[in-house]
Amino acid sequence: MSGSDLQAFVLDELRIVQDKISSDDVDSWRGFFDDKEIPYEEERCRDHLIGLLRQGSDMIYYEPEAHVADDKRVDIACTVENLQLPIEIKGQWHDELWIAADNQLAKHYTVDWQAENRGIYLVLWFGDQPKNKALKSPGRGQKHPETASELCEMLKVRSQAVSDGRVIIVVFDLER
Repeated sequence: MSGSDLQAFVLDELRIVQDKISSDDVDSWRGFFDDKEIPYEEERCRDHLIGLLRQGSDMIYYEPEAHVADDKRVDIACTVENLQLPIEIKGQWHDELWIAADNQLAKHYTVDWQAENRGIYLVLWFGDQPKNKALKSPGRGQKHPETASELCEMLKVRSQAVSDGRVIIVVFDLER
């Protein structure tokens, strides 16, 4: 298996998880929200996501806060044999939402020898939320995305790592 194979495999697993979140019989979406339907913080969402991913193929090991190059920690490491694909997660409210694919994932995590210069930037889209969980502005005078797919496209256009083919952006649609 190569790094690109692992990346493609994990993307398929993420698509399955997105489908479960959208409409499974145990309401998996609830793991991303508190009792008032306010989104949890990124770490709690990450842990729930790992639980959902671990229900899939047992070929990949999903580890939270894994240690990688330069004494950094990646949100999720997807490991098989000697390969380790990093996934960086940001909630729509995060200050570095618009730059983390390049400035964090590509710069610090995909450079690890096990990553083969590949990674996944996963953004959690919750739609219209209270101020502390509201979508981080793309910048003055910039159009704000209105859907998860619009956000995904806007993030792709801004990322050099995506243009280089090293990073793939996934936006989970968790809007209720």
